[in-house]
Amino acid sequence: MSAATRSPSAREPAGLDALGWRLRDRYLPFVLAAITVVTFLPVLRNGFVGWDDDYNLTDNPGYRGLGWAQLRWMFTSAKMANYVPVTWLTFGADYLVWGMNPAGYHLTSVLFHAANGVLLYLLARRLLARASALAGANLTVAAATAALVFAIHPLRVESVAWLSERRDVVAGLFCLLTILLYLRAAEAEGPIRRRLLAGSVASYALAVLSKASVVTLPAALVILDVYPLGRLPLHPRRWLEPPARRLWAEKVPYLLLGLGGALTAYRIHAGLGKVTVLSAGPAVARILYSLWFYPLRTLVPLGLSPMYELPESVDPLAPPFLAAGVGVVGLTSLLVLLARRWPAGLATWACYAVMLVPVTGGVQAGSHLVADRYAYLPGLGWALLLGAGTGVLARSARAASRRAIWCRLGVVAIGLWLAALGVHTWRQVQVWRDTLTLWEHALRVDPDCAFCHDALGVWLVLHGHPLAGAEHVARATALRPTGWQLHWHLGEAYEQLGRRPEAITEYRRELALFPRSPEARTALGRALIESGQPADGLAELERGVALGADSSSLRATLGLALRRLGRPREAVPHFLTAVALAPQDGLPRVLLAETYLELGEPGLAREQYDALRRIDPVLAEPLGRRLQER
Repeated sequence: MSAATRSPSAREPAGLDALGWRLRDRYLPFVLAAITVVTFLPVLRNGFVGWDDDYNLTDNPGYRGLGWAQLRWMFTSAKMANYVPVTWLTFGADYLVWGMNPAGYHLTSVLFHAANGVLLYLLARRLLARASALAGANLTVAAATAALVFAIHPLRVESVAWLSERRDVVAGLFCLLTILLYLRAAEAEGPIRRRLLAGSVASYALAVLSKASVVTLPAALVILDVYPLGRLPLHPRRWLEPPARRLWAEKVPYLLLGLGGALTAYRIHAGLGKVTVLSAGPAVARILYSLWFYPLRTLVPLGLSPMYELPESVDPLAPPFLAAGVGVVGLTSLLVLLARRWPAGLATWACYAVMLVPVTGGVQAGSHLVADRYAYLPGLGWALLLGAGTGVLARSARAASRRAIWCRLGVVAIGLWLAALGVHTWRQVQVWRDTLTLWEHALRVDPDCAFCHDALGVWLVLHGHPLAGAEHVARATALRPTGWQLHWHLGEAYEQLGRRPEAITEYRRELALFPRSPEARTALGRALIESGQPADGLAELERGVALGADSSSLRATLGLALRRLGRPREAVPHFLTAVALAPQDGLPRVLLAETYLELGEPGLAREQYDALRRIDPVLAEPLGRRLQER
């Protein structure tokens, strides 16, 4: 609808009012960013949590800096089965500025998220102007509401407060830039249009290199072409007619980038054995449950947890899955029936669904059923829809009628809801303060979460509370007797308590379930060696190598067993393999240098000392003193 055909209530304010609104529009993005930063401010007191942050950040020297060595690592590493080099670049920059101070890392994540809120505000102004008759103050209210629903919602906390999930906010920035540039290109012609499209494709490439789950964004662009852009006809049968061919041609670069990202992610996960394709019934049930979960949590974000654990078996007829299926089918049917009168509803639902596809659970790669972080990008559509509704209420509230009173009450109710969201987010951020707080909260939400009991138990064992830790891990094994790594963790707890025979029993139970587990095999070999059975320990470790359950720790333990048996020469190749598998790990180098000294080869021992001094000077000191004494 053009400005000339809008109703008087939809027109821009005139005179001084128009000047006032222009000034507000100019500074409003800064206000939205400030509100977002203040809402997430408690995160600056948070630390690194012992859930992937240790593997990704505190125990990982590979990303620390932006030199050639770090850049090579970022673009060749698939740490924890994720290829996200652009996200690693942000961590490298963090290290240069903040060192290992977690407050600086959290500040970076908050600033990325605040920028995304501003970008959504700009995107909402453009999209809602095309999709409705909103203009002037009403459009500003709608866009600002959409930005706040997205930016200060508690569902965003996991993506912002969990540093290992930084990839959400980084990918979100480039996805929003991709869409904004695409929308501008749709309105342009000639060289300007080509430059805008090139910029959009470049932004999408950076998004794919930030997080693989953005691979379905090209499908969302097609939906936008149908509504609200109107560049494609409503009926798919006309999508291959000549006027639409140019639109398909411009999608080819996006499609190639999306396919490349999807194939890369699948190959990495499949190569690490982290992918399980579910049977048809459970897969459909999980997909329907995921589709229903996030809209409900958007409206009522209660009971949020870092882990919504996947049941041992997914029964499509169980009440939660059956209710979700009925809800999805019913809502989809209703939106299809209303499509001609209210296309925005079906377009929002379709965009949400296609953006959620990579994480709906048809292919399982983890212990979770759903996750708050998965709503980060798919939730954009719901924020826009709620913003549009607020704009319509604000417009109707100006009329002199009884209905206007109810509209004003509706606007007030939405304002109170937004305030409640901000307060809830402020509190939810503090759940992520440290590992202990995180998992204690998760167990308050779900006392029967085996993953949460295990995670809390492992943390307690590592921090000097083996008895309490063993109780939690034992509870986890009782809940999930066949759970991955649970018996290994229980064995580690028993070893800390000096109950080595029970530990050995648990390690054997783990290996009966997962014979290729290098961690359990290493722990069993080490426990047998320490209990005076080096030959039995050596046999277990060699069995692990034969099964392909190889690791630096296993090789180092195998070498240690050979030394205990008086065979140091045979131990050397295993220590060398351990060093090659984990060149940044200092302990295998210490064991190798000690073996060289035992064999009367101090020159080779000094080579390992020189390398160790560059990696871990503190660990190298005792070895240096031994070399000086010779």
